Amino acid sequence: MIGLIIGILIFFELNIYFYFAFLVIVATFVIATNSHDSQYFLFGVLLLSFYIIFFHNTFNYEIGQEIEISGEVTRVNKRYDSYQRIEVLTKGNGKFSIATRGDVKYELFDLVEGTIEIEGIGGHYNFNFQNREDYFFVKNIINNAKSYDLTRADNPSLIKNLKLKIIANITSIIDNYFSAENRGIIKKIVLADGSDMDEDIEELYQEGGLAHLLAISGLHIFILIGVLEFLFIKMVIKYNSRFTIVFSILILYGFILDYPPSVSRAMLMYFIREISAISKFKITSTSVIYLACIILLTIYPKWLYDLGFQLSFISVYGISIMYERLNINKNNYLLNSLALYLSVNILLFPLLVYNFNNFNLVSLIANLFMTPIISFVLIGTYIGLILENFLGIGGLLLSTLDLLLEGSSFYLDHMVSFLDFRFRIYYPGINFVIMYYVFLFLILNKSLIKIFYRNRQIIGVSFSLIILASLVMGSGNALYLGFYDVGQGDSAYILYKDKYIQIDTGGTINSSYNPGEEVTARGMIKRGIDKIDILILSHFDEDHTGGTEKLLEKNLVENVIINKKEVGNRTFESIENSNAKIYYPVKNTPLIIDKDFKMEFLNIKPDEFIQSNDSSLIVLITYKNTKILFTGDASSNLEDELLGVIGNIDILKVAHHGSENSTSRNFSYSTRPKFSIISVGKNNSYGHPSKKVLDNLNNINSKILRTDLEGEIIFKIDDKISYKTYKNPQGLRTDMGLQVFSAIIFIMTLVQIKKNEESNEIRRI
Repeated sequence: MIGLIIGILIFFELNIYFYFAFLVIVATFVIATNSHDSQYFLFGVLLLSFYIIFFHNTFNYEIGQEIEISGEVTRVNKRYDSYQRIEVLTKGNGKFSIATRGDVKYELFDLVEGTIEIEGIGGHYNFNFQNREDYFFVKNIINNAKSYDLTRADNPSLIKNLKLKIIANITSIIDNYFSAENRGIIKKIVLADGSDMDEDIEELYQEGGLAHLLAISGLHIFILIGVLEFLFIKMVIKYNSRFTIVFSILILYGFILDYPPSVSRAMLMYFIREISAISKFKITSTSVIYLACIILLTIYPKWLYDLGFQLSFISVYGISIMYERLNINKNNYLLNSLALYLSVNILLFPLLVYNFNNFNLVSLIANLFMTPIISFVLIGTYIGLILENFLGIGGLLLSTLDLLLEGSSFYLDHMVSFLDFRFRIYYPGINFVIMYYVFLFLILNKSLIKIFYRNRQIIGVSFSLIILASLVMGSGNALYLGFYDVGQGDSAYILYKDKYIQIDTGGTINSSYNPGEEVTARGMIKRGIDKIDILILSHFDEDHTGGTEKLLEKNLVENVIINKKEVGNRTFESIENSNAKIYYPVKNTPLIIDKDFKMEFLNIKPDEFIQSNDSSLIVLITYKNTKILFTGDASSNLEDELLGVIGNIDILKVAHHGSENSTSRNFSYSTRPKFSIISVGKNNSYGHPSKKVLDNLNNINSKILRTDLEGEIIFKIDDKISYKTYKNPQGLRTDMGLQVFSAIIFIMTLVQIKKNEESNEIRRI
């Protein structure tokens, strides 16, 4: 399990050189300890290494390249107005995610062929977010593509058509006996199909910390095993035959579900455990977990980076090592359930915080209430489906379960509303995850506890030094200025003390992608921010305001600053109808945050200009000795009005994504920005940024940073200016300094503890 955790960290945070150094350390450790578990661990790491070195994706396609494909549809995503996205496993070219245009409706397992054009993986690169490259890597998808002429044909495979018929049959029964809200729950827990899931119900379960109950997991598989075992015992079927029948049914069920990681884990553990029992071979539960993990990673190495795989194995491992320690009264249901809940969540806590950044204390009560209900509903649904399919008498049972689900959702809604103890946790980073598991390892190891107790003074001094260093070298009153990567749009933010200011919210025309929900709101959660104190909208073009409505719907915005009313504009009307207060800037009246930080609004006569882009609100921010200029989509006409008014600046948000009609030579020489930020979409159809603008900025030696090339860009501004980008995350001086200092203190502490223990051993002798 340690190998699982470290492997995840290596993939997301470290490079190949560290990986080989890590292999040497692991090998040394295994040779020194000579334990079976360590050997299992090394074996798994070596298999993973072999895969990374020899079988990493070698397909290499150029954007715009056209290729002929034929293959099978493996996934059908939601259809939008102008296109449908499908995943196709091709013959010899890998798997592609293809946007298909036209009226053809594709189904799972359809055979398709035609010409596709490579679009590039694309996506957006922001700190602490999973980017599309990571997702494609895990799902074995080679690239994005588009096609206008894919032909389809039915798949002649009998097995795959049987699968579709079974799914259609189960879906039909569920639709007949469950309400619209509840059928989404049943399809999710029986078929792993979330297409009919009610958004409000899904959000309710997430807020209650019950999302795991809606995902098919080991719990669901073992419930199914329990139902089948019960039925076959009643039918007086012998043990060996019973196992054969049950496992055959599990294989069929896994085939219907496409063998997701959690289901595969539960099936394999059941198989290993039962085979060992039949063969009378003794094996510990921990060894079963290790063996199942190694087998699955040998077959599907990329599952190591799948969150479902991580949660599944870590939760069952938590039960294995902690349940007996915590279960002080096996005859008490509440204490028994509490022990089970804690044994899972103690190990999962850092992973949940790392990925979701919130934790609701009501989830303990909600789990005690809902877990037995969902388990009962699942058992009843399995039985009802069997009875309805073979005897036609399962309808009454299924309808009763529908009423039970409706009532439980009602009570759960009230419970979450009245007992909402949810708190958000700032994105903890890798250091927190490592320290948490190290600390947990020490607590569970009695001999190490004694060693650390004997050396408590030096450990106390070391922790004090690290805490002191974090206070001295930390951010203090620094101002953080960030530019999200939202594609062809603008979205920036300022984080200063307890204030969060958002400048524009991005947006994309004719796309389901909403940066307000998918970038800004998520980014706030990752940074532990509950609200936007001030939202400044430069103007009402979609690529600057497209994310605003979602932020308002979530009640995240306190105050909005705009340059003028935009009657008839959907975003403006949503602002007027929200709880946010609207402010219009006044000439010669700066917004003063404190003595070090103020904002001035320079263009407050938007109606004087013919071009809509020149209604952009120009914002000049001064923090201590640093000047930052936001220009919206201002053209050179508006820039000319500002010549001689602004003077030299430190950071410029380049107007209109680097359009040739903005950032003129005169303006560049007049302001001479040290850093120029261009927020622009990769491979956009507008040709942004223009060569003319890039030349103007290069001629004054301005450092150009582009979101399409660098991803998210973050500046730290105090007495000096430093920055980091998604593609170069080591830019902030104090962050690196604190990590290096902490590592040195940690190593020195271990060395001193080793010396102390050797001295104690000599004295004892």
